[in-house]
Amino acid sequence: METPMSTKAMTNEMRAATAEAAERARVKGEELVSEARDQAHAFAVEKRDGVASYVSDLADALERATEVLNERGRSGSAQYAQVAVRRLHELGNRVDREDVNSWIDDVENIARERPLLVFGGAFLLGYAFMRFLSGDRHTDYSRVAGSDRFADSSPPAGADADDPAIDGETA
Repeated sequence: METPMSTKAMTNEMRAATAEAAERARVKGEELVSEARDQAHAFAVEKRDGVASYVSDLADALERATEVLNERGRSGSAQYAQVAVRRLHELGNRVDREDVNSWIDDVENIARERPLLVFGGAFLLGYAFMRFLSGDRHTDYSRVAGSDRFADSSPPAGADADDPAIDGETA
């Protein structure tokens, strides 16, 4: 017959199991944090590059507009536009050179220092996004469909339906 395990042995076994579970949870948590950080880094690099490219495109477009202004004798406006072109190029270069890891560190620090601000901001963004997505669902299309704008546009009685003049085309 088996002897029941002593209370002390059971306690030690439970402590060992708890410690093992805690260690597994800690390791898994570190893996998840590392994975999230890697994904945030890749996302930030992608967005940084996109912003830098967009700002550069804006600068190029404004530079072409500056040339047109100069050609049309609008040198005063062209000078202001040229200043904006220089500033946009500087901004694009600065964004392109920024260290993404410092951005991520800043966001992590803000989240640690002010978690309510982060959760509140995330809630507001989510709420605004859901309002945006559900905005068209609440439009009363029956009221719009009954307006003159959507009235029957069939040709008058006796008119030829294939006549281009009826469709608004000119012959």
